[in-house]
Amino acid sequence: MNIKEQVIQLTKEVIIDLVDCNYTKLKENNVLNEDTEQLVKTAVEYEGKITLPPDNMEIDLYEYNDNSGFGTETYLWFDDEESQLRLFCEAKTNAEKTEITHFYIDDIDA
Repeated sequence: MNIKEQVIQLTKEVIIDLVDCNYTKLKENNVLNEDTEQLVKTAVEYEGKITLPPDNMEIDLYEYNDNSGFGTETYLWFDDEESQLRLFCEAKTNAEKTEITHFYIDDIDA
């Protein structure tokens, strides 16, 4: 699996953990911090229950111009419908882009 595929896979795993309300696991893995946890909880309160998107969901992947890593963006699903809320994740990599050094939720926004 190349580095871009790894970033996409990690994003999918985060979505599964959000659906399963595995906030403790996400925090232990430094994927979620206090601020992003509050964003997620506020979104859930407002939108409803986070549900799994279809297997063919689109995850946009962006490579940073400064070569520090990648960002992903995908729409979240609530109550089995695509919402206007987007999940933004970041993957920091080593200089050679052969290893992900840190992966985390950056933001949730409409």
